Amino acid sequence: MSLTQPLKDFFVKVTGKTKLRKVLIVPFVVQIVSTVGLVGYVSFKNGQQAVNNVALQLRREISDRTQQYLVSYLEKPHLINQINANAMRLAQLNLEDRKGFEHHLYQQIKLFDSVTTSAIATESGETIGVGRYLDGKMYIGVQDKSSDKIYSYQTNSKGERGKLVKTVSNYNPRNLLWYKAAVEKGKATWSPILIWKLRPITISINASLPLYDGERKLKAVLTSALSFDDINQFLEHLKISHSGKAFIIDRSGLIVATSTDEKPFITSSDGQSVQRIKATRVSVPLIRSTAEYLTTRFRNLNEIKSSQQLDFFIKGERQFLQVTPLKDDKGLDWLIVVVVPESDFMAEINTNSRNTILLCITALIVAIVVGILTARWVTKPLLQLNDAAKNIASGDWDKTLAINRADEVGELATSFKIMAAQIQTNFAQLQSLNEALARSENRLTQILEAIPVGISVHDMTGQVIYCNPTSSQLLGIEALPSAKTEQLAQIYHVYQTGTEQLYPVENMPIVCSLRGERARVDDMEIRLPERTVPLEVYSTPLFDETGKIVAAIAAFFDISERKETEQILANYNRTLEAQVAERTAELHRENAERELLAGKLRSSEEKIRTVFDAITDIVLIIDDKKSIQVIPTKTVSSHNCDPNLLDSIVKKFFQQDEQESWFAKVQQAMSTQANVNFDYNLWVGNREIWFAASLSPLSNNSLVWVARDITERKLAESALQKAALAAEVANKAKSTFLANMSHELRTPLNCVLGFAQILQRDKNLTPDQNRDITMIYKSGNHLLTLINDILDLAKIEAEKVELYTTDLNLSSLLVEISELFRLKAVEKRIEFIYQPLNQLPKIIHGDEKRLRQVLINLLGNAVKFTQQGSVSLKVEVIGDSEECHRLTIPKIRFQIEDTGIGIPPEELDKIFLPFEQVRNISHYSEGTGLGLAITQKIIFLMGSEIFLHSTPGIGSKFWFDLQLPEVTNSMETTTRKSTNNIIGYEGKKCTVLIIDDKRENRLVIVNMLKTIGFEIKEAANGLLGLEAALASQPDLIITDLIMPVMDGLEMTRKLRQIPQLQSIPVIAASAKVFEIDRKQSLESGCNDFLFLPIQVEELLEQIQAYLNLSWIYDNQFIEPLKTETTPPLEELIQLSQALKMGNAEAIEDQFFLIEQLYPETNSFVNKLRVLAANFQYEQIISLLDQSLSPP
Repeated sequence: MSLTQPLKDFFVKVTGKTKLRKVLIVPFVVQIVSTVGLVGYVSFKNGQQAVNNVALQLRREISDRTQQYLVSYLEKPHLINQINANAMRLAQLNLEDRKGFEHHLYQQIKLFDSVTTSAIATESGETIGVGRYLDGKMYIGVQDKSSDKIYSYQTNSKGERGKLVKTVSNYNPRNLLWYKAAVEKGKATWSPILIWKLRPITISINASLPLYDGERKLKAVLTSALSFDDINQFLEHLKISHSGKAFIIDRSGLIVATSTDEKPFITSSDGQSVQRIKATRVSVPLIRSTAEYLTTRFRNLNEIKSSQQLDFFIKGERQFLQVTPLKDDKGLDWLIVVVVPESDFMAEINTNSRNTILLCITALIVAIVVGILTARWVTKPLLQLNDAAKNIASGDWDKTLAINRADEVGELATSFKIMAAQIQTNFAQLQSLNEALARSENRLTQILEAIPVGISVHDMTGQVIYCNPTSSQLLGIEALPSAKTEQLAQIYHVYQTGTEQLYPVENMPIVCSLRGERARVDDMEIRLPERTVPLEVYSTPLFDETGKIVAAIAAFFDISERKETEQILANYNRTLEAQVAERTAELHRENAERELLAGKLRSSEEKIRTVFDAITDIVLIIDDKKSIQVIPTKTVSSHNCDPNLLDSIVKKFFQQDEQESWFAKVQQAMSTQANVNFDYNLWVGNREIWFAASLSPLSNNSLVWVARDITERKLAESALQKAALAAEVANKAKSTFLANMSHELRTPLNCVLGFAQILQRDKNLTPDQNRDITMIYKSGNHLLTLINDILDLAKIEAEKVELYTTDLNLSSLLVEISELFRLKAVEKRIEFIYQPLNQLPKIIHGDEKRLRQVLINLLGNAVKFTQQGSVSLKVEVIGDSEECHRLTIPKIRFQIEDTGIGIPPEELDKIFLPFEQVRNISHYSEGTGLGLAITQKIIFLMGSEIFLHSTPGIGSKFWFDLQLPEVTNSMETTTRKSTNNIIGYEGKKCTVLIIDDKRENRLVIVNMLKTIGFEIKEAANGLLGLEAALASQPDLIITDLIMPVMDGLEMTRKLRQIPQLQSIPVIAASAKVFEIDRKQSLESGCNDFLFLPIQVEELLEQIQAYLNLSWIYDNQFIEPLKTETTPPLEELIQLSQALKMGNAEAIEDQFFLIEQLYPETNSFVNKLRVLAANFQYEQIISLLDQSLSPP
């Protein structure tokens, strides 16, 4: 079968329902109209495309012309400034020769007619300028350096000063915008757009150029001004289109110039205030709508980086738009906007479109008229044939057909006449046969309707095509419903006997017969509204002369009486069986119930006895006469008491006064009908027994008394109180011991670490000495860390640790810690990775000291136990993007991973215990085992918990989440600069008074400060310190707290009472490290606190803060290393690129590579490392530039 056959059938089906006239007319008309319309549409589209191309070319041409004009126009004032600067540099112009200078400026203004003003202003206040006003007159303005007035003279024909026309007082050119712009930029630049309140008002812009002497000191500023009137005139003369517009705006949307006569500014009603206007507020609708579109399309005009061709609509009319940025290296940043309405180009195209539509209408009318005439000529004979056919159908055989044509229609008429004669003959024969068939069918119908059995005949679809009256009566129907095979059971309400299920269609006899089978069933019943009719059904198929099944016939009859007889017999048998079974079961049930009751009684008695024997409490039921009605336990009788009277129990164990109190409690419980609970003790023999009693009312005159032995609990509570008292005493002793131990250890450590820091600053030490000093400092720091860890653990256990939150720079903190451990990782030849996984808040509010301590503990362990591979610090804000935006307090996850030895599963539970370490002899390392314990407790104080996942031999991962509020309005914290290279400070010499009873402590601070230029005074106690302060009036005092004669706290309090000493900053320096000591020092009047051992960075940082000093650094590292052996050129270039990107990891990798490949350059690399460790990248780049430059 062809694939196109269904399409052909559909076409024939549709066209067969349409009149022949329409079939002839419509295609003809459609072809004509479609052809004309398609040609018109293509023509219209080509016209539109041509308009788009012309508009694009026009926009581009106007924008390019405007841009070229502005570039040429705007370069003139800068050219004038450069010419004047060169002339002054070559001594061709001299400010001393004012007349010559004024004549030179006059000739320039005449030569460059677009420049309105050319002037120079010196830093000393001298000004010379020549300007042209709109009336064409030229003026010379001069100001002496000794005067604050500027004088304006009208020029004569020779360009010389003429009549004095104006004097302006309080004139200072250094306050003018064009002067400030040049000073700020330090190079050729543009001033902001200026509005001059002249008559008329003028808008201009100044090009300024600063002039410097050989020492880069500002001498003067040259300036030349341009008026925007020329730009407006240029835009007005542009041939854009009938209603197209061009305008220029700055990035803030303010008008610079337009192609209209509207002014780019507005004046207040009193004429005192003049302001530039935005493009969105101009009166020209096209410019205003264009500006509004740009503001909507681009949220910020700064987003327009390149030329844009855009289309938009105003009141349904399309507008062509081009926006072109105009930007130079002197600060100019404008937008050139050209907008052309599409309607300016569409007039001719719209006329052609109207002509095309008229042509289509004319063609349609002509096609319809021609089609009607043609259709009438074709269809007239066919209509005559149709009338003849209708006459034959109505039995009119006598009318003749008069069509005399020789074409196909004539042949069709002849054939029709022959066919009509043949139909007339066949019709007569058929009428005779139908009469015989009707007589036969009448006899068959009489037979079927007389049979007292239901008869139904079904066609091949199952539809009943005949049923006799008996069938209608049994089925309860009057008319034959429409029902196919699958609907027979539902339509005729046929059910399986005795069920609520419809009879399965596939098992129905009539369905079986339609398949060619004979069938009989008696399990079928018809459900009628008033009764149910059980049926027995027989069915057989009917065949045609070829043996094909054409129908099926069914015979069925009511078997209700037979079914009732069978049911009666079945019911009788069932009733008899049920009666016998019921009597037998009744006898068995009675016997079983008697045995069950007897067993339950025995079991209940046994359970009650067992329960009461097991109860250790005293349980009594008491009435208001003090008699015991029930004694369920034997506890009372075991104490040799009369079980019948409560009075005997009370008298045996209680004194007389106690008895009255106890009976009062019994009466209270009965009268209030509420539970009464109390504890009491009894002496049984030589043993004291405690009971907890509960009295619960049963009625108004009885209650139940339950008393439980709580002697062991009382003994435990007493022991617990004694243990708590002992623990408190031990804690106080431990705190006192730790405080004393810390003080005694920190004092000598102050000397060790202090002098180690002093020696580290000595530039004359040999490498071996430097190494030994560093080892001493590291060992001392290790001991200090141990002391701090023990104190931290003690504070945490005593719940004396508080968090001190401040605003901190999270990014700087993480980078600082990462750089510290990256250096340690490089020493172990492992990789350190710091990875922020998403955007982190810059400034947060938290305890920087404790967060730093946690991260250093975790990273220190990771680096310590990692021999190969890497250690990584990953930080992220957790939660989805939307949630991150909603949260005001972000949750930040800190995650430390390593590829170290890992932790065995059996040690995971105790790794956070104090003094615990990984029990691996081959990897045992130094440490106290306190780091993780302290870390866990600090994180808990921060409101979180630490998590750990570790696999032995693969590595470990620690992580914790902290909610740290983001600070948006805090001043950004600065990065601490290294103090290693400080050699002095700027300004007058400062005096520092050091008060300490231990000479070695004073000596440490003296040596730290004396080498950088401080004058030092010393005192051995507070009293001597006061005398020294009065005598020397120091700029700053550093004092110990614990001293003989007078301690530091008393000394500070007295100091604050002396007027001339009240303002002197006092820094307390003490080995006492508890927070209470710091608070006491601040309350006594100290400004700050330093813990011993003193760290030189902290000391100098506090001194700088309180004395407002500026440090002087040693420049020995930034001298050109002409005598050093340097790496090859390509290695220095790679290092310079890494420094300029600020990539600390890449910098360290390059250092390591150079050391490995070129060992002879180690001296050069070591000096660079010192600078890199202090983040002095700019100094390294300067050093590299000198090393890279040719000799």
